[in-house]
Amino acid sequence: MSDMTKIQVHEFPKCDFCGEPAPFDDKTTKGPWANMCAAHQRVYGFNIGSERELIVKKAPVKDFKEIPVVQLPLTMKSVITAKCPWCKQKRRVEPDANYLVTCESCEKPYRFRSAI
Repeated sequence: MSDMTKIQVHEFPKCDFCGEPAPFDDKTTKGPWANMCAAHQRVYGFNIGSERELIVKKAPVKDFKEIPVVQLPLTMKSVITAKCPWCKQKRRVEPDANYLVTCESCEKPYRFRSAI
């Protein structure tokens, strides 16, 4: 499987042959490409596609003494970009956002506060 490209996913799709979790997306000996479990990939795969790895999510830490606040600028735009105060990951939000979010990247909480 040295030619397989590794990609990270949150969950595996179902195998097109049997419905089991399919960590492989490969060209088959029957012609088309398919999502395949390990057993079907060994039988039908060409080893030229991609091998999926699950992204291991850390359990969110719930013991925060202070939750940072991201102040949103006053603007007439319908959508703006704000950064997570923990990891600086960008997120698109409405400028009138006033709510608590969990970062999709570092999974830490922060709050948006609108100037509106």
